[in-house]
Amino acid sequence: MLQHLVLPPGATLLEFGNVKSRLSLELASLGYSVTGVDLRPYPYSHPNLRCIRGDFRASELPDAAFDGAVAVSAIEHCGLSGYGEDAFERGDHEIVGEIRRVLKPGGLFLVTVPYGRAGVSGRGWRVYDAPGLAGLLRGFEVRDARYFEGVGRSYWMPVPAGQLAGSDSATAGYVRGVACVCAVKGSDVGAS
Repeated sequence: MLQHLVLPPGATLLEFGNVKSRLSLELASLGYSVTGVDLRPYPYSHPNLRCIRGDFRASELPDAAFDGAVAVSAIEHCGLSGYGEDAFERGDHEIVGEIRRVLKPGGLFLVTVPYGRAGVSGRGWRVYDAPGLAGLLRGFEVRDARYFEGVGRSYWMPVPAGQLAGSDSATAGYVRGVACVCAVKGSDVGAS
């Protein structure tokens, strides 16, 4: 997914859901100005890294503040109260809307989500099918989407999206298919 991170060093990046990721630290080390947002405290620090702990919707980040945003294995949990926060309906859509708001026009959005037969896991994640993913990314222009199927819970193999259509990650208890998407912020018309 990060092969699509074509922004120059010094660019402003947001990582949503960064607490279990070293990605914010790695991006800061590459010279990006990184802001990480999570409900829990981030255990690492770097001169190019600022961390915001709390509800992203209340962070009051300015409009069009970031050149890019990254959300790896995070959006699918939003609003399901898996991290002690209050549940809120359509939490995934609210968070993606907030990411869209803080991105500059043409801003890059790199996101991964479980993909296959749509549903919600009892363990706290959503699974997106093609219409669900398209709805989630309303207001973005998808530049590239790649799909991967888990093999023996050990590694991922690239597959066509259609091969995951019947894959059930909601009741399986683990994610069996993933979509990795590179998108850019498009027109705000109809993006709500």
